[in-house]
Amino acid sequence: MVSGSWSEPYSRKTITDASLLDIDHLVPLKEAHESGGFDWDADRRKDYANDLSDPNTLIAVDRGLNRQKGAGDPAEWLPPNQAYQVEYAKSWVAVKVKWGLTADAREIAALRKILGPAAELPMLAEECAGTMVNPESVSSVPAQVDCQAKRYCTQMKTCAEARALPDPVQHSESGQGWGWSALQGVV
Repeated sequence: MVSGSWSEPYSRKTITDASLLDIDHLVPLKEAHESGGFDWDADRRKDYANDLSDPNTLIAVDRGLNRQKGAGDPAEWLPPNQAYQVEYAKSWVAVKVKWGLTADAREIAALRKILGPAAELPMLAEECAGTMVNPESVSSVPAQVDCQAKRYCTQMKTCAEARALPDPVQHSESGQGWGWSALQGVV
């Protein structure tokens, strides 16, 4: 494209230089993977990554804000344009529901705060396909969600495989956090 102008929803700016735009997966590829996409075959992953059938899936946004967002979900990042946050949350839910993706407790709580208690939400599950539960049954967010197995999902064939490892143990060297000691050195 040689010229044009785009109304960028994340910042509410009009952008006239296409090099300042990114095409954003509203629900980032990493988030989709951690929310159930890890179980998709190659064709379904390709379909998701290139979905042009739904205007919510891929959107042109400010390059800097897209990079700031990274793989964050609505509990971790929201567009600075507050007037767009409800539409963003509705679009997020629509993409997750369409593709059968789940949401973690913090994500569900953030979506409820934006959309209200009656909104349709994705099924609740720990990231990387934990057990599904009805999102209406969750009344509050835990202080900290600790699903250390999810960081190893790309190193295992399935999250069930990561979760089948021995119980997590406290790291003795640092005394910080929990980790799967049995995964040390897994590539």
